[in-house]
Amino acid sequence: MRAVRAGALLEQLVQDIRYGARQLLRSPGFMLVAVVTLALGIGANTVVFSVVNAVLLQPLPFPRSERLVLVWETDVRRPGEPNIVSWPNYEDWKGQNRVFQSIGVFDSAGRGYNLSGTDEPEQVSGVRVSGSFFDVLGVKPLYGRTFLPEEETPGKDRVVILSHGLWQRRYGGDATLVGRAVEMDGERFTVVGIMPPEFRFQFWSGERRLWVPIALTEGDRERGSARFCVLVQYQRWRAG
Repeated sequence: MRAVRAGALLEQLVQDIRYGARQLLRSPGFMLVAVVTLALGIGANTVVFSVVNAVLLQPLPFPRSERLVLVWETDVRRPGEPNIVSWPNYEDWKGQNRVFQSIGVFDSAGRGYNLSGTDEPEQVSGVRVSGSFFDVLGVKPLYGRTFLPEEETPGKDRVVILSHGLWQRRYGGDATLVGRAVEMDGERFTVVGIMPPEFRFQFWSGERRLWVPIALTEGDRERGSARFCVLVQYQRWRAG
């Protein structure tokens, strides 16, 4: 009985396919529209899936990435909306921390830095970060070191860490670049580190290719500051 029913369903399906094909052949214009619509739909869904897969489904390219948490503030006047964090609030959280293994912070805005000197000038996307930023992510430079606590001070912050790609492309992969100065925004910054090739840090407006320490200004220290220097915390859970 089941075999008979399955055979009938298969025969009906074949008839439907033949009927649909005949109708499309009789109306080539409609067939063209149908094919184009189907192609656009498949293409759009493929693009959406690729973005979602890369941004949301794939694990972050950091050790123990499942333990990384991006922390936001909330405003009772706008429930459900995430808000970036001011530096004083970040310091309060860090001082009262009993949950996270380590806490770091980066400038949510980022900016372009003008590189000049021995090669053609170019603008490169970079971001200010705390000295603990790379430790929280669990990554170490390929060459050199990360930032020291004292470099989070105006006047001592003229140091920079470069991405592997920028180092290779602009400076020819010269390992002796660490400890030497490069010109950024008309000032000399000492290169203290080169990140490994697998390290990528992308946030909102694109991938960052260089990092400088956060040297606090008076504006940064305002608890109610909502300017570009309002900061976001990037944290990792404490083991156990």
